[in-house]
Amino acid sequence: MTVPDFELNLGLARNVELDVDGAFTYEPRLRGTERWNGDALWTSLKLGLLDWHLGTRQQTQAIAVGLQLGPRLPTYNSGKGVGYAALGLLGYTVGGTQIALNAGYAIEPGAAVGSGRPSAFQAGLDLCQPLRLHSRFALLGELAAVRYVSPDPYEFNVSAGLAYTQSDNLSLSLSLIALAGRLPNGDHVAVLLGISPSFALF
Repeated sequence: MTVPDFELNLGLARNVELDVDGAFTYEPRLRGTERWNGDALWTSLKLGLLDWHLGTRQQTQAIAVGLQLGPRLPTYNSGKGVGYAALGLLGYTVGGTQIALNAGYAIEPGAAVGSGRPSAFQAGLDLCQPLRLHSRFALLGELAAVRYVSPDPYEFNVSAGLAYTQSDNLSLSLSLIALAGRLPNGDHVAVLLGISPSFALF
């Protein structure tokens, strides 16, 4: 099974970002058949609410608080109706190390309008640690958990990987991440390849 995931992030102001996040699942079948499914498309605004800069000349520290919220729109085979998701964001930076915590709640599009639909509490903890030997490389780690309120199986995943970032007029980040799931009904093993270009429009 392959899961092409895509994200589009557009900075509208210093503390406002428009995000579009979605994924499709391709699952080959026996006897030449195949199946495509789409996850709900999350169109959200990411808002920077507060930030503090601390530390000394030798070691800078920063804390930031934000909010990400918006509708989850149905796509191919992902249900009907409109869902919604909201996350609280907390980021901490010390030196080059970045730690991010997010937690919130999501309601997915349902099988039919007015029917029950998946809904869950979500939380994630991310770590980005630049390597001292080469500043363009960084170690990545993540813990992610989903606890459904609806009758769906819980999820818990652990991932770790390596990222390379080239910053010139066009910033390009490449990442290779291995993911493992601890619960029987979730993802067990996956390898993720990420390509993230970024550039200034104005």
